[in-house]
Amino acid sequence: MSKLLSRLEKLSRGSPAPMGFGAAARTPKTPAMALIGLISQNHKRGAARLARIEADGALLEGTNLDGKLADIVQALGPVPWGVKAAGEMDVERVKALTEKGCDFLVASPENVTVEAVKEDKPAFLLSLPAGAGDGFLRAIEDLPVDAVFLSLCPGGSSLTLQDLITVGAARSMFDKYLIVGAPATVSPSELAGLRDMGVDAVAVDAGRSPEKALKAIKESLLDLPRQRKARSERGGSALSGRVGGSTPYSDEDDDEYRL
Repeated sequence: MSKLLSRLEKLSRGSPAPMGFGAAARTPKTPAMALIGLISQNHKRGAARLARIEADGALLEGTNLDGKLADIVQALGPVPWGVKAAGEMDVERVKALTEKGCDFLVASPENVTVEAVKEDKPAFLLSLPAGAGDGFLRAIEDLPVDAVFLSLCPGGSSLTLQDLITVGAARSMFDKYLIVGAPATVSPSELAGLRDMGVDAVAVDAGRSPEKALKAIKESLLDLPRQRKARSERGGSALSGRVGGSTPYSDEDDDEYRL
């Protein structure tokens, strides 16, 4: 199974309630969402940053990646990595990337062949086109893909209510993992808004962002209370009419279930 999917599944379940005296203090925090770094330039430097902050994944894009891949992967260490494909992804291309250690792929629906998604690995993330209609969004739930990638604020610095509406409209149509590309300047309140809309992971630019900014985002995700309901309990498909997220809560709320 994809390491990124395993991480998303673990986060959606939350950490188990600790037992015994002092157990709460020893239990590590569970972040509200996973953190993925986008690297489109300065690949090796960005990869090293993600390794140092122990990011949940790295998404690579750009030209001539094959020639740089060995150095990038070495710099990433244990961080699972994927590729944002610009061209067609057929069986041969998927197998070639898998052999190099690729954990997940992000691609537009028109570029992925049906045979390619039948491969056990890597995980497939469907890149959501801008302005996708309700019919398109409803069809995603039955597609053989593992998650959906939605990019917000291209070139922008702040999230707007329209961005949250876009996320919420997509989230209400399917229950697959939703990963949202956001600016590296994303604030704690903006992260809370994405969490409330049911986002499972945020992806920010790691190639051009200072390590300090990436660390701040990770710390914000750790401090942010996670959603009360697990992903499997959301009823996030169009049939349920889900619009927003669940009531957030912190790990301390589990105290009532402890012995």
